[in-house]
Amino acid sequence: MSAVDHNHPQLLLLDYGGVLLHLNDPVETFGIGTSRADFNELWLRSPAVQAHENGKIGSDEFARRMVSDLQLPYSASEFIARFDAWPDRVPSTVSATLDSVPAGIECAILSNTNALHWQRQNITRDLGSRIGKTFLSFETGFLKPEPQAFLHVLEQTGYAPTDVLFIDDNPLNTVAAAELGMRARLCPGVDALGPVLRAESLIE
Repeated sequence: MSAVDHNHPQLLLLDYGGVLLHLNDPVETFGIGTSRADFNELWLRSPAVQAHENGKIGSDEFARRMVSDLQLPYSASEFIARFDAWPDRVPSTVSATLDSVPAGIECAILSNTNALHWQRQNITRDLGSRIGKTFLSFETGFLKPEPQAFLHVLEQTGYAPTDVLFIDDNPLNTVAAAELGMRARLCPGVDALGPVLRAESLIE
């Protein structure tokens, strides 16, 4: 890893699912007749998803509400099985990409996630020691794109918004971060992380 450039951000703040972790196609996974973009917005704005990802309801209630809200033609237990199969893996190329980020730049995760999915992950195994802090919605109670999710990161790290480069696969979240003064970039999948970081001159 090379030394940090003064024009670089001090904190590289990364979404997890869809940026570091490959996700299976949600439209196919859940059998929902909509586009992926529409699904992403539906998911982000769903009251049941929000309650689950900020730790207010458990997986069983979440599944029952989603099956009812989306009028899905299968049971809550099948929804849980599909939901559990949605996250795939962290590609080895992602760890190598993060290792190329200059050593003086802190890397952290800001993710809307839940205990069920997070407990399946092993950050040290998948991403080595490059990731420091993790800001997880089910632990903090704050969900993107709410401003408080980003403000909490700033409060906990001591960085100013202009010190942060935020990368996410959902445009609603990147817009929210940019409105707070962060540099925000859209990353449409794990394969795009390298090109996004190269465009920001963080890696060669």
